[in-house]
Formats: sequence, structure tokens, C-alpha cells
Amino acid sequence: MSERGGVDNDREGFVAGDQRLPMTYRELVDSYEAEEGYPSEKWIEAFDALNGLAINWNDAADFLVNQLPKIAQTISCMQVIVTDAKDHIFEDKDIKRIEYITGGWSGAEDLIDVLLKQFWIRHYHSKWERGGYFVFEVDVDRLPQQNSEAGSPANGVSEQKRSLSTPSLVQGGK
Repeated sequence: MSERGGVDNDREGFVAGDQRLPMTYRELVDSYEAEEGYPSEKWIEAFDALNGLAINWNDAADFLVNQLPKIAQTISCMQVIVTDAKDHIFEDKDIKRIEYITGGWSGAEDLIDVLLKQFWIRHYHSKWERGGYFVFEVDVDRLPQQNSEAGSPANGVSEQKRSLSTPSLVQGGK
């Protein structure tokens, strides 16, 4: 490991202080923690430590459509709305539109800051408005498909969470 943290040549992982932090998308998602209405500082540091190409286009789609709504439930004042839509250029193309509203809440702002450092998440970013309003558009073809043989959804995401009816509003804070 490097002295300042980060990845060494044998890809053992990320280091912050004396703690190994996740280095893969799945490890990052599985290690999510929140503290008092904020994503944990350790988790934000792990996300921030990822190389900008660490999350591929399918994982970025999964994160925005399936993981971000779950995370929103743990962050005060954050909202995520996922709707079915059509691409505005290729009108026959089905997409998911993800509206991410930070409400100016610092925990939600910390998360959007690290999200937009990822190339493929930034690729899906289509709009920003003052007040912490971000829109992402994801081709449904990029989302994980259900494993029909096992009868269970891909990546352990429940069908109820995957379907996110039109529109689905997830509001943060408990």
C-alpha cells in the first residue's frame, strides 16, 4: 500500500488511516453505512478513493436506479425519484430517469460530489439545476437482468426494489 493511501500495484485495496477500504463496486455497495442522517465519512472516503473508471457502465446504471434509492432512505432531506421514460432523442428507447434532490443537505452533497467523479455515472448525468437538483438518464438495457434460472433478481436486489414503480419517490431521513 502507498503511504498516503490508495491502490498499490498488486491491487490489495484502498487504505484510509489503518483501515482497508472497499475497492470494487460490489464491495462499495455492500459496505454502505450511514451515521445520523449522513453517509458515513469512511464510506464517502472509500467512494472518493475509487479510480474514476472503477465503476463500469452497468454498475453505474445499477447504482443510480437500484442502490441510490436505498441510500436516500438513510440520508436526511435527500430525495430520489425514479421514473420510466423515453429517450428524448431516440423516442423508442426506454430509459429510467433518476431525479436526485439534495435539498442542500451536506450528506447528500458529499455523495453527489463523489458520484460525479465516476466517469460512467457522469455519463448518465443529464441535468443540473440550482438548489441541488440533478437528473440522470439510464438506458434500461444497461440495468442488471433477472436471473430467470434461479428465480431471483441479479445482484441480490429484491424485485420490489428493482421495479420502482412509475414514479417512485424515496425520501431520506428517519
